[in-house]
Amino acid sequence: MKNVKAIFPFIAYGVSLLSVQGLIYVLQLGSASLNAPEVFGTIRTTESLATILALCVTFGLPSTLLVQARKGISLEDLQLTASACLAIVGSAFILLVLLAVVAVTALPIPMEYQTVLPLALPLAGVIGLRLIFVTASQAQQRFNELLIASAGASLLCLVLFALCAVLGFANVYTWYVPRLLLEILIVLRLTRVSFGPTIAHVFRPHALVGQHARRILGSAISLGISMMFRSILDHGPILFAAAVGGAAIVAGEIGLIMTVCTIALIPTITAQGVLIPRLIDAISGQRRISYGKILAFLLAGALATAAIVNIGLVLLPFAVSWLAPFGWSIMVLCTIIVVAKMLAGASGGILLAFRRNQTILSINTATTTLGLICVAGLLWHGGPPTTLAIVQAVAAIELCGAFLYMLCIFAAMRSRQAHAGS
Repeated sequence: MKNVKAIFPFIAYGVSLLSVQGLIYVLQLGSASLNAPEVFGTIRTTESLATILALCVTFGLPSTLLVQARKGISLEDLQLTASACLAIVGSAFILLVLLAVVAVTALPIPMEYQTVLPLALPLAGVIGLRLIFVTASQAQQRFNELLIASAGASLLCLVLFALCAVLGFANVYTWYVPRLLLEILIVLRLTRVSFGPTIAHVFRPHALVGQHARRILGSAISLGISMMFRSILDHGPILFAAAVGGAAIVAGEIGLIMTVCTIALIPTITAQGVLIPRLIDAISGQRRISYGKILAFLLAGALATAAIVNIGLVLLPFAVSWLAPFGWSIMVLCTIIVVAKMLAGASGGILLAFRRNQTILSINTATTTLGLICVAGLLWHGGPPTTLAIVQAVAAIELCGAFLYMLCIFAAMRSRQAHAGS
């Protein structure tokens, strides 16, 4: 029974994460098989832009909540923290909408983004709210409530998408409506069940909310900027392929490749979601940390992600009619990409537990700068870039980022061991 109780958080959080992320990628892959490459390119661009905008709205608050809203926090502190976070997110979303309106009317934005932006903004807003509520539940280790909210919403949205496919609907909105509904249902469930007293507290006048919001924002801003840089690196290839106006098949291929790479990372992301809060508790309580287990996790994660991405790339052309089989060069490069992403993501989580926010920002800034240099090189080369050229650039950027993260994580481990020994 004790072993079952110990493993239940992994199962509950794993199923909740897999149900949400799994549905997101089922919707994408299903849309790729139902629609032409240019329609799927619009879908994938909308998803990528909404993800980046959601991080702009949340300012890194979910990761800050993971540290501050730990299990055992008083209800009053949780109410105050949630009130401050929601006030920041709401204000940021209003500002983002105003900036988007100004940008569309006053700036020469590519036609593709003029179509995508009205779809991406509402999705970004509810993604931001979902990130806040899910992270607060994760930090409090309420994994059973996360499981119910995520699995129930995912099942309903999957049925809706399947019904649209059976009835022969094939357009952007066949994907968009279930995708938006997924976020809304999760937010509503967690609002009503898990955070009812907290949300009610938001609408009460409270002199400390503004002060608390400024304090949280001050600690989250550097992490938020670094996460935006990280998100730009993750989704930049898709947005770049859409922006340069090349062949629709290139944007479609890049979108599917990045989707498969992200799917390959889900098992390790699931494990991190349970392990990082425990690592934070261990560091806060000055308990002993097994660095051998951390290194074993990194090695096992690298092998698992490499195997999953290669299997996915082999099977993908059988599911999408307009997609040609990938060559060995693409498969090798994608293996490098997912292993580097896994190492960078896990190392970033460990650095977050050690409260090395400035280190995370420095690494992501350096990696984003390298990415901009690669983009300039692709544009200077002349002509729309090919799928292989974009994947090569992504592999080089991710490899450098992972190398920097690993250097910093070993330095953090050595520093803690030296501090513990003194």
